[in-house]
Amino acid sequence: MNQRIESLLNELREAIHETLAESRNIAQIMAELEQERCCPAFSVDVFLPETSAADSTGPFSEALAFTKYDEDFLQAIKVTTWNMNEVLDRQR
Repeated sequence: MNQRIESLLNELREAIHETLAESRNIAQIMAELEQERCCPAFSVDVFLPETSAADSTGPFSEALAFTKYDEDFLQAIKVTTWNMNEVLDRQR
């Protein structure tokens, strides 16, 4: 990653942290949690996903192989499955 992109990502991280720190809603909720003797910790990170030539078809670069059990389960929870060609056709 070049220095310009790294610098921009750092600036974005700082801007997000400053915005969170200045948020009245967050401050109010944190104060209420502290009154309940809770001190939550949270983190927000910024990163760029790694890409390669293998990613040329997007997130569907490899076909998934479903068993009959997988398909039955997915159908039971109302998830539709397509074969790789159908997914790529829908992207076009």
